[in-house]
Amino acid sequence: MENEANTNVKCAVQRLGNVVAVDGKSIAIEVNGKELTLPREKAGEEIAAGDVLRWDGAKWVLAKQEDEAKG
Repeated sequence: MENEANTNVKCAVQRLGNVVAVDGKSIAIEVNGKELTLPREKAGEEIAAGDVLRWDGAKWVLAKQEDEAKG
C-alpha cells in the first residue's frame, strides 16, 4: 500500500530523524538536535534503534540512502 499523504505537499525540505530507542509503545528520535518521544504507531513496524527515518507527511518511515545524503 502506497502512502499518498504527501502528494500535494510542495515543501522541498525533508525532515530526517535518528532513532535513539524503541519500546513497545513509543519511539525516541532525534530531529535537529532535539529528542522527541512519539507513539509507536507514528512509525513503521520495522524501525529499530540506529535507523534513520524520514517524515512522509503521515508517519516516520525508513529513509533511503539517497534521502540521508540530501538531509
